[in-house]
Amino acid sequence: MKKLFFLILWLSIGTVAFQGFQCTSKELTTAKVAYNNKEYDRAIDYAQQEVAKNPTNTEGYLVLSQAYIKKEDWLNAAKSAKKADELQIGKIPSQQPKLRLFHIWTEAYNRGVNNLNRYYSTNVSRFLDSASYYFNVGKTARPDLLDFYYLAGSVYEAKQDTA
Repeated sequence: MKKLFFLILWLSIGTVAFQGFQCTSKELTTAKVAYNNKEYDRAIDYAQQEVAKNPTNTEGYLVLSQAYIKKEDWLNAAKSAKKADELQIGKIPSQQPKLRLFHIWTEAYNRGVNNLNRYYSTNVSRFLDSASYYFNVGKTARPDLLDFYYLAGSVYEAKQDTA
């Protein structure tokens, strides 16, 4: 009877101890490995497969946004980070998506303003297009920040697009 009691006790302790360990999916693990190996296209492919299969996986969206940042695809990075922030499900700390969004919108703001200033210095219109792109990224990442709308308006005025 004593042995049976200890067996049940150890099994229940083992069950409780191992419930906290959840294995990640094959796609997410492959995406992380590909990202660490600097194979960003492959990381994006596998992270997209993961979020298609499990659309509530916050970590999948974060890996996806991280890979997009490395590929300089800021708009998709902002969309993925925004989705991760909206979900907030799982074992990811709640600050991580917010920090990613902060990184994206500050980078978009700085790059957009730099391109706008370069346009005013050189009058080369491609700088306006770049500034417009970065301000749109900023509006995606942080739609409540009015500076992006004001700066986007400055770009439209410089393009003489008042429609």
